[in-house]
Amino acid sequence: MTNSLFLKAEIKEIDLWNHELASMDASTRIEWAVEKFGNGVVASTSFGLQSAVMIHLLKQASSEIPIIFVDKAICSQPLTNMLATYKSILHFR
Repeated sequence: MTNSLFLKAEIKEIDLWNHELASMDASTRIEWAVEKFGNGVVASTSFGLQSAVMIHLLKQASSEIPIIFVDKAICSQPLTNMLATYKSILHFR
């Protein structure tokens, strides 16, 4: 696992990673990233349709993965309510 938050990869290494990841399901890919990059793993979301599923998978792999909310300047009250519900149910900040 790399401890540096500033990671640099060569094209050959990225090609190898793509080959490794191609046969993995989503949960296994997240676990791979956590093992490979440690605290360098970050997720972003605008809370679209698949957001709850992805946040759930991320939190299963590591409760320490930061989740960044991408506000598209259309943060309606229903979206704000959904965000509060996700945070409560999925235990993230």
